[in-house]
Amino acid sequence: MSVDFNGGTNRVVTSGNLTTGALASFGAWIYPLGLGGGNSGCVWAHGVSGSMRSVLGWTGTAGENKLRYRCQRATTGGTWDMTTAFPAINTWRWVGVTYDAGSTGNHPILYVLDSESRAWSVLTNGAGLTRTSTPSGAMPSDGVALRFGNISALSQQWNGFLAHLFSYNRILTDSEMRLIAYRGARRLPRSLLFSWPSARFVGGLVLDELGILPGTPSGTGTAASAPEQHPPARW
Repeated sequence: MSVDFNGGTNRVVTSGNLTTGALASFGAWIYPLGLGGGNSGCVWAHGVSGSMRSVLGWTGTAGENKLRYRCQRATTGGTWDMTTAFPAINTWRWVGVTYDAGSTGNHPILYVLDSESRAWSVLTNGAGLTRTSTPSGAMPSDGVALRFGNISALSQQWNGFLAHLFSYNRILTDSEMRLIAYRGARRLPRSLLFSWPSARFVGGLVLDELGILPGTPSGTGTAASAPEQHPPARW
């Protein structure tokens, strides 16, 4: 089951903190209905606004269906955009990112699985990703809350559905990313920090179902039911 974020104030925040270290892998199933707040709707954000270690969302340009990965640093944050836009956004896609923050010269890798064509794409800097800002300085503090569907400033609201979010404190391989996309993160337990396969809302509280969470998350939103179930539930 996915969660419906309305492009408004809906968001989920973990009450416990997540510590990834320099090596991190994140991902989720996404079904956008629009580009969200500021045309930069956020899938996840690790940390608070101004000190976010990992952020995935839209680029902020109206009509540009490109995802952007950001890591904020003490001097200058790093930013990488998809070189080619999605032809349409109103479909289920699995997206995953790996990034080694141990050096400012490193680049993220973005993985995409299209639920309609079943095409698997691996985007790297210069081959599917374009670095638009070069990182400089130290990374923000680790051991901070993880947010879905918005940043802490509530200005980058996600508009659409999210499902099966996860995080690891190591760099996953291509084959490991494929396994998670098709079978879920619980099939790959080693170094799994966070898993939120599905959720429902009761009185504004998000209840995890068979996942691994740093504390009890809280937020607002609507639990989506069929036909909004993410593809693995239908394949």
